[in-house]
Amino acid sequence: MRILNGSEVIAADRRAIRSGTPGGTLMKRAAGALAEFIDSLDAIRVVFVTGPGNNGADGIVSSGLMRKKTEVEIFCVFPKEKVNSNFLWAQAVSGRGVVFMPSRAALKKSMRSADCVVDCVFGTGFHGVPRGGAAMAIKEMNAAKRLVVSCDAPSGLDADTGKAHLAVKAAFTVTFGFPKKGLFIGAGAELSGSVRCADIGLRAPARKSALYMTSPRDLARKIPVRNSRSHKYTSGHALIFTGAMKGAASLAGLGALRAGAGLVTFAGAGMKDFPEAIVIDYKTDFLKYIRDKNVRSIVFGPGFGRDNSEKAAVILETLSKTDIPKVIDADGIFLAKKYGYLKKLKKYVITPHTGEAGQLTKSSLAAPRSWDTVKKLSSSLNAVVVLKGHRTVISDGKSVMINPTGNPVLATGGTGDLLAGAIAALLAGGMGLFEAAAAGVYAEGLAGDLFMKKKGASGALVRDLAALLPAALKIMKEERMA
Repeated sequence: MRILNGSEVIAADRRAIRSGTPGGTLMKRAAGALAEFIDSLDAIRVVFVTGPGNNGADGIVSSGLMRKKTEVEIFCVFPKEKVNSNFLWAQAVSGRGVVFMPSRAALKKSMRSADCVVDCVFGTGFHGVPRGGAAMAIKEMNAAKRLVVSCDAPSGLDADTGKAHLAVKAAFTVTFGFPKKGLFIGAGAELSGSVRCADIGLRAPARKSALYMTSPRDLARKIPVRNSRSHKYTSGHALIFTGAMKGAASLAGLGALRAGAGLVTFAGAGMKDFPEAIVIDYKTDFLKYIRDKNVRSIVFGPGFGRDNSEKAAVILETLSKTDIPKVIDADGIFLAKKYGYLKKLKKYVITPHTGEAGQLTKSSLAAPRSWDTVKKLSSSLNAVVVLKGHRTVISDGKSVMINPTGNPVLATGGTGDLLAGAIAALLAGGMGLFEAAAAGVYAEGLAGDLFMKKKGASGALVRDLAALLPAALKIMKEERMA
């Protein structure tokens, strides 16, 4: 899904209306997507905080489309005489009452008794500094310590530049039409939280673009699906090399199985506590094993260690002789660089975090400059690069994809190992390198989002996230926005 400037999305909205799509229809589509997302939170009480324009109208219409059992309260932080015609239409359509110009105390009390606060004060067209009631509302939403969902863009954020003087810090942003560039750069990358984009029927401008946001809609048909004739080998066989730290390899194996691999083999000793997998030793003829046992993907790096130089060199030489798709992670990146194999390997995904990527590129890794850096690195290695971070970036050397899912739940040791295994499973199932990397990153981030919706942003074990991978992939296959 292409990433556009906020001004380009506004222009696309106007083109759709000129072409015959009523503005009310576009608003109902946007509101329906927002309502569906809020319903997925299973909140008992939801407070909407609105502005006087179209963003507020989106929120009001969505409130009328939510589950009837949800308790709803709506506050507009502008005087009633300031609202536009769409706002009044939304009130009539939804049948909801609105409290205008609430006091700070009333707004604070209402929000702090809510399960979810929906931010609809300003939208994509906002530029400048929030003032008056809007500024007060933004400060109170940030202070309420409740799960905040922003409608289209966090209020106060410039959707073109990602700049903000005072803005809502959202856990989730449900944006409409196309993802806006400002959600992924500058302050926007932190303020917008996990981003979902609803298709409301807009057409993108004709200009070429190499910048995209990962979307289930683009990946759904490529994610492997089992049928009545599937067996462990047709579902994909992943080979994972183990080393000094068995736990990391174990998490990679867990990621592979939870993401759909039919079989996992560990190459190395000491994996007796993983009954679902096969274990072979380093004396095995790996090329023969790969051929005879129909291995479809390989993982090298998680927990391998950096001290066993002889073993690493043998494995890397073996990997350089096969076209089987590979995931090179963690210590594997260090060792492949040390022994000069980064440009000798074929068909692989490399998954550095910012520290590892800095060693490979010696360039800025701050967005948006990091997008070009990752693209150049991918091109130079002839590999798909996954730069792991708050806004994980994926590139095949031609296009750049920004991942919108994930949250602080993922800030725990082992999530990178889990990701390596998940990508390997999707590769083993037949996905291409770029698609498998994008889908694996999106699925792990979505698993984190599913955890946060139910249990908050801390306390997750990597095993908890692994257990949610099947649900995340199911949502993606159904092209749902959850």
